[in-house]
Amino acid sequence: MLDASECPPTFGVDANTVIWIIAWWDKALRNSVENAEDVSTQARKDLQNYAITHKDIVIWVAASWTTPYVIWWVKDCKANGILTWCISTSPWTPLWKHVDYPIEVNIGEAFIEWSSRMSPGTAQKLVLNAISTSIMVQLERTLGNKMIYMKLSNNKLNQRGIDMLVKEFGIKADHAKTLLWVAGSVAKAREFLLQNPRAGLIDFEQ
Repeated sequence: MLDASECPPTFGVDANTVIWIIAWWDKALRNSVENAEDVSTQARKDLQNYAITHKDIVIWVAASWTTPYVIWWVKDCKANGILTWCISTSPWTPLWKHVDYPIEVNIGEAFIEWSSRMSPGTAQKLVLNAISTSIMVQLERTLGNKMIYMKLSNNKLNQRGIDMLVKEFGIKADHAKTLLWVAGSVAKAREFLLQNPRAGLIDFEQ
């Protein structure tokens, strides 16, 4: 959920590009529903809320070996020709038998034995960050290591956008600020400046 929710503001993609699903949804995020993961038939109902096709990739995240909610869902996807991955911190999990690309994160002995939300959860979050970031780079939603499609939703991000334009094009900060306001994103502002190299010397408000 954390990784998916950060993709739109960071990379400027639609909210439906990266979707998160968890048993019992928001209720489970606010108050733990420990037995939700044991209801295997609920997975199919949750999956039907989305028009998932062979063009999508489904990544299953399960710290334990045999989470029924996840395993049932994997089988359902495979039966419909949907590409599947899994991220697990348990070696030789049964999930490996059902997915196209299994990822095992070897975290060693957990600090609190059998606590899946601590070391396993943290490790899986790192893997998900790596996957989503690499995908967004391949989709050219960045320029080098710059978030040129980030949503300019607060003062901090607006200032980052101004700094990017000032550094790359050598224009004045007030011109960069005005251009960002008009263009709406660093990417569109860059496109304008590349097409109009002397634009930094004029007053954008004229």
